[in-house]
Amino acid sequence: MKKIVYVVGIFILLGGGLLAKELKIDVGQTLTHAQAKMRWGEEKFLAETFKANDPNARTKMAVHLLGQKQNYIGKTSKEIVDLLGRPDGFFFPDTFPAYLVFKDYEKEEAWQIVFLLNYQSKIKDVILQKN
Repeated sequence: MKKIVYVVGIFILLGGGLLAKELKIDVGQTLTHAQAKMRWGEEKFLAETFKANDPNARTKMAVHLLGQKQNYIGKTSKEIVDLLGRPDGFFFPDTFPAYLVFKDYEKEEAWQIVFLLNYQSKIKDVILQKN
């Protein structure tokens, strides 16, 4: 009986450790704030303007948002969606809010701003990712 309790205890500890560990995701190609600013420039982020515009009108605002990412760390997905509107980008997993911010149809190139979540479903990082 002691052996069974001991084995079950080990499985519980290992399972809890695995749940507590954050999911590591390969995000592909990204740009830092400095790289994005050099490529596209920067414009003050205005939530209402961001919500109402197409991806290419959002580009410079997304660069500003990326530079201010510490303001979004710890927020929930709902808070981000309330601020920026319904996500129109795609990221795996699809529960992470992602917004298209640049699209070049000739080069078939697209970039999006992604709000990465931790295991508590709160923003842990903000990245600019090639989609």
